[in-house]
Amino acid sequence: METKTEIGVIESLNTSTGNSKGKDWTRYEIVVNGMKYSTFDAEMAKTAKVGATITLNLEKSDKYWQIKDYSMGGVPTTNAEQKERPSFANYNGVTHKVMDNMTSDELAKALNEASSEFNVFATQTHFVDGKWNAVIFMR
Repeated sequence: METKTEIGVIESLNTSTGNSKGKDWTRYEIVVNGMKYSTFDAEMAKTAKVGATITLNLEKSDKYWQIKDYSMGGVPTTNAEQKERPSFANYNGVTHKVMDNMTSDELAKALNEASSEFNVFATQTHFVDGKWNAVIFMR
């Protein structure tokens, strides 16, 4: 199953309700980096606020990305679909680069390249389904 991590500012939150096979449901839609993601997690809907930064761990089911888990916070990124977001971005004076679905060798190469251009002061990594997702923070 394909996975990815998306970090961004919550642009909007919407709720829809319905009934399927005699059972009521409430679906919560969150828009991050221009992409819509849905969940039935009421706790997330209570926690998430428009304008807050969120980190979403996503899993692709058929043609839709589903929220596997989440955490509030992270450094926002801009391009939801690319394996590696090109160039470095600056947010509140911190330069960062976000990369998804990398091998260990690709991660090592990215860290070496960043270290040659910047003072790397932190990294955030997640190992999911045999691949690395990373955020490199630099000055």
